[in-house]
Amino acid sequence: MKTKKRGKRFSKEVYTDEQSSFISNPEYVAQHIVETILDYKDFKSAVELCSCVGSTCIQLAKKIDKVIGIDSNPDRVSMARKNAELYEIDNVQFIHGDVLDSDLLKSIDADIALLDPGWSTRVMDRSSHVSDIDATQPSLRDMFNLTKQYVTNDIVARVPATFTCATLKELGNCKIENIVIDGMVVFKVAYFIGDMEECSEEDIVFE
Repeated sequence: MKTKKRGKRFSKEVYTDEQSSFISNPEYVAQHIVETILDYKDFKSAVELCSCVGSTCIQLAKKIDKVIGIDSNPDRVSMARKNAELYEIDNVQFIHGDVLDSDLLKSIDADIALLDPGWSTRVMDRSSHVSDIDATQPSLRDMFNLTKQYVTNDIVARVPATFTCATLKELGNCKIENIVIDGMVVFKVAYFIGDMEECSEEDIVFE
């Protein structure tokens, strides 16, 4: 178990809508994910598929040279661009597009990919989380396979608390971080980076 400092959900008054304000990655968790990624390797470029209003991309862009975010919701892409301006970030590009579009993925140059498909409109309510890789929107399995085929083998996925090692092992061995906030696992982050001999799991407690 690791204990991390919990900050504000967002350090600025970000542009968001009612649903994305609940499902977006908290800024302090996004910062932790970026730190963990860079502990593996000094990645120079990154793409996030299903980037919502850009909370994770913005933190990536603070540490990585080139960042791309792709989302199918044009309003959220617009908000993500405004949020990048709000944080004075100029090395991130937000694209409106289908994250399962193979032609689009072929055009992406990135060392690492982050996948954040929809799996609940109420992140803190574990009973609302899907429990199957193909039940996310879009399918995490499809996103993962297309990303490996066209973009990169180094992948990180934000997944529901209901996913287990056995669930994620359908995609391959990975390191799983259980993100604990207010004493409960609210979601998990799976790192498929490099060659892993087995799945491992660790609690990351924010307090």
